[in-house]
Amino acid sequence: IDPVLTGDSCSYVEGYGSVKVNVNTPNGQELFELKNVAYIPGFHTNVMSHRRLRQARYHWDDISLQVRRDSTSEAVFYVDEVHDQYVVEHQPILATAAFPTSSRAPR
Repeated sequence: IDPVLTGDSCSYVEGYGSVKVNVNTPNGQELFELKNVAYIPGFHTNVMSHRRLRQARYHWDDISLQVRRDSTSEAVFYVDEVHDQYVVEHQPILATAAFPTSSRAPR
C-alpha cells in the first residue's frame, strides 16, 4: 500500500488499473479510458496527470479547453471549468456541505 500525502494527512493507494470516464467530445458524450490510475478511497477527487497525458501522446489545449491527439491535433474531448478548476468529468454532489460555515469574511 503506497501512501499519498493529502494536505496535513495521508491516504493510501489500494490498487492500480484502468477506468473509463464520461467525456464531452465533438460527437457528444463518450467514454474515455484512463490507464495506470491509482485507486485511493480516501481521496475526495480524481486527478489526471498532465505528464502521463503527454506520454500517451495527447496534449491539453488550455486556450480552447480541449484535449487533442498529438498526431492529428484533433479534439478528443473537452475540459470544463467548475468552481475555478478544470475538470474532465464533473459529478455534482447532491448532499449539503459536510462542513458548513457561517463566516462572512471576504476571501
